[in-house]
Amino acid sequence: MQRMISIKYFLFNAKNDINKVFSFQCKECYKEPNPKKLGYKDVLKIKEISFLIVLYFFIFLGFNIFYTAFPNHAVVGLKWSVTQMGIFYAVLSGMMILIQGPVLRQALKIFSEEKLVIIGSVILGINFILFVANSTALAYIAAIFFALGNGLMWPSFMSVLSRVAGNENQGVIQGVASSFGSIASIIGLILGGVLYSTIGASTFLIGAAVIFFVFIMSFRLLKYK
Repeated sequence: MQRMISIKYFLFNAKNDINKVFSFQCKECYKEPNPKKLGYKDVLKIKEISFLIVLYFFIFLGFNIFYTAFPNHAVVGLKWSVTQMGIFYAVLSGMMILIQGPVLRQALKIFSEEKLVIIGSVILGINFILFVANSTALAYIAAIFFALGNGLMWPSFMSVLSRVAGNENQGVIQGVASSFGSIASIIGLILGGVLYSTIGASTFLIGAAVIFFVFIMSFRLLKYK
């Protein structure tokens, strides 16, 4: 009997050691997700959450106007080939990895997440303005601003939304926010294409105006801290 207990104790400890190696942890969950059974209307009635969802919508709107306009601008305005466009996106992706890693970690030691949303949004607005010129050099400078602004703002904004939502209703609130982001994406992608075919590179000024609106509204986040 004593030997059997020792074997069970060994197997239990061995299992826990393996879990630690793979950073795996079992937790007992007794709380029901979305315990208050919140729907769309209920979520939007929460004052702080409704404001954050509005910001979520406009952030996605500004980004998706850019996502449609820039490939057209690269071909029509900058006269880039497919290879040149691929190189640009590769460089942009590399910079975003750098910004969202060590740079963001150091920035959080100096600024709060709310302040990083404000700083990141104004940098993004400047980025969109730089894309108006038909200049490859300015496009790459704009890419630096894009990576910096997006890398500082978006993770910080999502952290604020998660914190304000709280543990119990975080899932349903994130879901509602994602739905509004999807609606903004549909509108932004269509609007970006229509605007670029109509006013050309000036489309980026529309995107900049949307992001600067987010910048102005983001000052309200400071009271959340």
